Amino acid sequence: MAGIVKWLAGIGIVGLLGWVGWWFAAAAGQEAALEAWLAARAEEGWQAEGAVDVAGFPMRFERRIEEPALADPEAGWAWRAPWIDATSPVFDPTNLALRLPNEQSFAVPAARVAVASERFEGLLSVTPGLTLPLRSLGLQIDALQLTGREGWTAGAKTLRLAFDRRSEGAPENTYSFDVAADAVALPQRLLGRLGMEGLGTLQIEGQVVSDRPLDLPVLETGIVGARTLVIREGRLTLGSAALEARGRIDADAEGFAEGSLEIVARDWERLLDGLVQAGALHPRMGDGLRQALGFAALLGGGETLTITLGFSGGEALIGPIAIGEAPRMLPQQKPRS
Repeated sequence: MAGIVKWLAGIGIVGLLGWVGWWFAAAAGQEAALEAWLAARAEEGWQAEGAVDVAGFPMRFERRIEEPALADPEAGWAWRAPWIDATSPVFDPTNLALRLPNEQSFAVPAARVAVASERFEGLLSVTPGLTLPLRSLGLQIDALQLTGREGWTAGAKTLRLAFDRRSEGAPENTYSFDVAADAVALPQRLLGRLGMEGLGTLQIEGQVVSDRPLDLPVLETGIVGARTLVIREGRLTLGSAALEARGRIDADAEGFAEGSLEIVARDWERLLDGLVQAGALHPRMGDGLRQALGFAALLGGGETLTITLGFSGGEALIGPIAIGEAPRMLPQQKPRS
């Protein structure tokens, strides 16, 4: 009996040592892979900084990057934070729990924004492989506040995002999305110009078929387009104004939107001004919409409009009236080498 006990103990010790060796080897491999990815981005001309560490022994991989800073000069964006965490079980390293700090910063050519929140967490799932195609992404952000370099502030009480790849019965690279925001606050200067007060809400649910998988090369090149966009439910409210949209658009042979959206708008003039002022709508498109919607309002006899916004032949139309160029859904530029 004593011999059997010693034999079992020996097997246990060997197994434990093997597990320890495997975990540290795997952790070192993940740390080296993250460092290599940052180095590759730096060679391409990015700013790519951060100190990588992997902990969590024995049952997790807890990846942390201290002082991460990413910037792509060609695309014109930059992001910086004190740290970022990505944790996964040992036996399922492609399902990660993400956690970001309460303060971050993000910049694009037209703006530099400080991002503050009480909670910024998510779940990320990728398919194993060299390019790590996205399976799903879920984010929960609480008490979000954006502060521009010019002093404006905006935010939301909660912002939730769900993004999932669809496979069964769907075209290749089909993703469903659901975005919801409560107590949305726009900059006070903008609200003052519009004569509005109060908070808004946002809800968008639908599907998109991208022209390529959403994976690491898309992150690295910043190039992706949409072959199809379906909006099953879209609703934006702001004070007395409200906008609802449903419909489908596809990319035509030239890459422009082709299809239509059914739109219901209440107090539409204020909402239109707000979209233009916020930069969500080009001023020329806003002028065209204002003329066409004004004509529709005269015919309809009220502040609530129900219209069809169509896209055909590279133009955006309300009925037969062209109001501007249709949005481009597929990129013109080639991926960077």
